[in-house]
Amino acid sequence: MSIPILTALICVCTPIAITASNIVLIIADDLDLTIGGMTPLRNTKKLIGDQGAVFANCYGSRAAGGPSHVPLGWDWWAGLVGNSKYYDYTLSINGTEKKYGDKPGDYLTDVIGNLAMEFLKTRNTNNDHQFLMVLAPPAPHGPFTPAPRHDGAFKGTKAMRTPNFNTPRQRDKHFLARFGRAPLPESILPKLDEIYRRRWEALLAVDDLVQNVYKTLLERHLINDTYIIFTSDNGYHVGQFSLPFDKRQPYETDIRVPLLIRGPGISKGTVQYPASSVDLFATILDMAGTDASSDGTSLLSHYLRTDRTLLIEYRGEKSEKPQTSGCPTDSDPNMAICSADFACKCQDCKNNTYSCIRRVANGDDNLFCIFEDNDNYVEAYDLKTDAFQITNIGYTMPSRRRHLFRNRLKKAVVCKGDDCVITGTQLID
Repeated sequence: MSIPILTALICVCTPIAITASNIVLIIADDLDLTIGGMTPLRNTKKLIGDQGAVFANCYGSRAAGGPSHVPLGWDWWAGLVGNSKYYDYTLSINGTEKKYGDKPGDYLTDVIGNLAMEFLKTRNTNNDHQFLMVLAPPAPHGPFTPAPRHDGAFKGTKAMRTPNFNTPRQRDKHFLARFGRAPLPESILPKLDEIYRRRWEALLAVDDLVQNVYKTLLERHLINDTYIIFTSDNGYHVGQFSLPFDKRQPYETDIRVPLLIRGPGISKGTVQYPASSVDLFATILDMAGTDASSDGTSLLSHYLRTDRTLLIEYRGEKSEKPQTSGCPTDSDPNMAICSADFACKCQDCKNNTYSCIRRVANGDDNLFCIFEDNDNYVEAYDLKTDAFQITNIGYTMPSRRRHLFRNRLKKAVVCKGDDCVITGTQLID
């Protein structure tokens, strides 16, 4: 049975105001920021980051919703409907099914890039309405498959040995982070190095895509009237806290993501203003010269501020069918994605469900989380003094301060619209 991977379509609607700009949104999948994920993306940093704004504090919110409709007047061209395959997939091209195989020319990232360039070559400055193009290549999502031309490009590269890499068991972490063997056996570390290296190699095709899209916009004389946004849905860890590899934890590796924006009126430089993936909806509408109700805020009009409190959420998964990993956890339906190849560690479990507030403000840099488990377990970190989140201060901070965090989190979970844009000063003790 064919599995739709990419839905690609063109829908020409009522022209929008001529003051609006074209928008290209490129979303990588599982691209980390804190353990070197941007290193292979030289063209991306040069053509977008160096020519625009680099948001140093952007966070993905896995439970947050995005735009539920396409504003009238836009060409909606490409959107990704789940992935994890680089070959042997099926695309829907304007409603027509097209199968791809396992030849070098079928590599999904390259196919997306080629479709993008084909579309852009139909556009020029004389078109009477603007477009929104969303490109979502699979990299560096597992199975971490590089394009043939990039296979072995980072031979010898090892996973970053951060201070929180392969740590002994930490009793002050939530259940899943405490679960299983820690540190991991030395025999497993080469496997983590291979995953890390292959992720980098898979990203080289994304970098090619960015460069080709940029060159085509330049050739079509569209670059000066086009915003280019580059980001990711969430981050990733490889060995941190003796968790082999995944993206479901409330730590900086997993929740902090790249965000680069270039385009009309965007000043060059690093932006400290905290941003969220939820902001992309409001930002894109602002770029289009319109607005709508949103839990986020346009980054065009707010990015000069330096303080904000963001909501981070995740709901843990349990096994949908019996596991056959050969691990003792196979009999526990509340555990998910366990692997005998990685010391029977599990990537998820039902009580790996949490809500957090990530607060970045002048003089403060905090994370405060409450887990939905039998203990309502609390994890909190002061990242000014503990950048690698080694020491949980959730139970040792002053009770008044913990109470303030709890109240702010309670409000953030249920907020709607403008009430969700919270400045950091509202939490100061």
